[in-house]
Amino acid sequence: ELGHLTIYPEGELCPCGQKGHVESYLGAQGMMKIAKKNDLSSLLGPYQLFELASKNDQVALNACDQIGHYLGLSCANLISVFKPQLIIISGGNANGFIYFENSMKNAIKKYTFPVFHGKTQIIESQLNATHAGCQGAMIYAKGCLI
Repeated sequence: ELGHLTIYPEGELCPCGQKGHVESYLGAQGMMKIAKKNDLSSLLGPYQLFELASKNDQVALNACDQIGHYLGLSCANLISVFKPQLIIISGGNANGFIYFENSMKNAIKKYTFPVFHGKTQIIESQLNATHAGCQGAMIYAKGCLI
């Protein structure tokens, strides 16, 4: 599970009980911790953070930049090991892609060797984030029946 890769060994506590996992920073709870550290403690979820960012709220945009940094660091690790041609950002993160895309790409460039720069395309999933897992399971099940 990629969400349980460690990016900061002594970092934030993950819901699984370990510290510094990707999930600790990029899951809904992790993103809300970032929002709270940016004085956005009244937000109930990432959707509200992205809504504020859409209104050019500088505090929300700063929080999105931090999220992008963590996502970029995580993607850089994947790129360095697997050299994928494509990474698709999905789930709740995909809803704010436009607000953290630049900081994510900057972190990827910072944390990968120059030979990897520009070799991996990173896109936002076109599937509905709420139903993507169900859609994938249905496609898989259909394939098993044929």
